[in-house]
Amino acid sequence: MKTVNKILATFAGATLLVNSAWATIITTIPAYPGGIHNVAVTKPFNVYATGGDVEVSYLGLAGAHYIDYFFLAAAVLPGASVTTLPITGTSIFQNQTGPTGPVDLGNFAAGSELIFGIHVNNTGKTYYSGAGSRNDDGVIHMYGVNNYLTQGTTYLGFEDLPASIADFNYADMRITVTGVTNVPKSIPDNNTGTFTLLLVAGMVLVPWTLRARRHQRQTAAAIIHHDKPRGPCKFPPRRFP
Repeated sequence: MKTVNKILATFAGATLLVNSAWATIITTIPAYPGGIHNVAVTKPFNVYATGGDVEVSYLGLAGAHYIDYFFLAAAVLPGASVTTLPITGTSIFQNQTGPTGPVDLGNFAAGSELIFGIHVNNTGKTYYSGAGSRNDDGVIHMYGVNNYLTQGTTYLGFEDLPASIADFNYADMRITVTGVTNVPKSIPDNNTGTFTLLLVAGMVLVPWTLRARRHQRQTAAAIIHHDKPRGPCKFPPRRFP
């Protein structure tokens, strides 16, 4: 119950639902793409650890009819690859009965991809975060949003129906995660590296340019006044036609 109170304090205006076994929170579902349902997401959202502990929380049931189990399928170190993913794993949350969390998954190296999955009990299907090629229907089954409601919190929403009958609302299993991002740490974000390089180059080139212009002015002045030397001249000044 302390966890519920803490979440309530964080997400003002949330609706508290209580049944005989557990309590959960319903918060705003991020709109995707443009708020249109029945349209599959086309851009994969891969999840990467930023370094440190990763915590996950369940946002509660939002109308899903199937029983879904949420689990961590793999933690892939930077530079490594994965070819086979488990169909099931240690269940962290179950969408019909909870719990809500948060659950600390432990410490992961920065840049490691965390591949999350949901196993649908009713159909025996498993769907994973990231590319649609990981799923047997070839479609993306997870939608993600960075900085959801609070800075540093990532939203993950799963679709649990196969592509042939899916409504693609990506709200059958709704999770928040801290300690992750969808951009690997090894890849510069927002072109920061390029900006820094250009800034340093500007600091070097601007004084050089000023000196070059000053030298050009002095040279031009010397040419204009070449017939009026200020001191003794060993050779007669050169005349230009």
